Amino acid sequence: MERVGRKPLLTVDELKEAIRTYATDSPSVLAEKLSTSPVTICKYKNLIGEEEIQKILSECAEEDLKPSEMQFDVFCNLPAIQEYQTNLQRRKLSPEFYRTLLRGIFRICVMTKKRPEKLTPEHVIKLCDQLNAEGKPVNTVILSARSWFATKGISQIFMTSKGLSVTQVLGKFAGVKLTREQRHAFVERLAYYTNNDPKWIALPYAYFYLGNRADAILNLKIEDINPQFTELKVFDKAKRKLYPNGKPWNKMIPIELAEKLKSAIGDRKQGKVFEGIDYELARATFRKVYADLGIKVAQPIHIWRHTSAQEFLLATGWNLALACKVLGWDDEKTLRKNYGEMPREVLERALKKAMGIPVPKTKAYIFQF
Repeated sequence: MERVGRKPLLTVDELKEAIRTYATDSPSVLAEKLSTSPVTICKYKNLIGEEEIQKILSECAEEDLKPSEMQFDVFCNLPAIQEYQTNLQRRKLSPEFYRTLLRGIFRICVMTKKRPEKLTPEHVIKLCDQLNAEGKPVNTVILSARSWFATKGISQIFMTSKGLSVTQVLGKFAGVKLTREQRHAFVERLAYYTNNDPKWIALPYAYFYLGNRADAILNLKIEDINPQFTELKVFDKAKRKLYPNGKPWNKMIPIELAEKLKSAIGDRKQGKVFEGIDYELARATFRKVYADLGIKVAQPIHIWRHTSAQEFLLATGWNLALACKVLGWDDEKTLRKNYGEMPREVLERALKKAMGIPVPKTKAYIFQF
């Protein structure tokens, strides 16, 4: 017959975690931390065994990341990060935000040289002070740290009180884009690295002309392109409750992009247009091309969305409403928030024209790769 009684005040697993967390096997210290008696701690220590306790304590002594653990793939296999990834997956984040948080904690641990389980808010504060002194952005660092420490029971209020709060930066990458010369050089170098694979060649054209996010383009399906190659449907990031599979956007296909897509698809009738290319591979390949060309880029793929918006706005006299409709933003407020207000020279030219003041004729700016 199964014994019925009160739930035990302590379990073996809880004591192991406490030894690991507080880096001690002292009965008095652990008793205070776990709100129990030293006698109970000694009882459960005997169940664990001295050999295993010493193993846990030796692991606790290793605060610094090993050189091999500073590689992203190896880092992701650390037990603490495996557990963190499970936590992130439960939150049902978008793929892009999931990667941002995971790479963010990786970057923090590499820069502080601390193992993730040994990371403290003080380490992050010191890192942020260093980055601020160098004039480097800290928002992603703070965002990633807050997410990580939340899984460790550290409240957001506490993090904010320590100065680790994310500030809204409007138009942070507003003026960042690839010039036409850089775009052409990029494709030429990309062709070299990919043996002129038509799928790879078509990818930057798709990012430029469609203006969607990285995963939306990589997941573009052949079935969502009409037979005439004049229109397509792409599913992009949106509120997950309303669009669990992404919000559908109907896009017109410029002739130049249509030719590239036809070459990329070949005789295939279904499946992904960019089959065999995932986000990590695209990101790594794009970075290699930028490095060869000497182009410094913070966002190797997302910069194409910024480039698309900047070029389209310039070609349309900063027509935000049209850019939203064609490139895929929910509203002008979102677009303006990310790209800032209309440039002063564009504004002055529009005002002069509206008031009947002659303005010098300029060559029309064309939205073209």
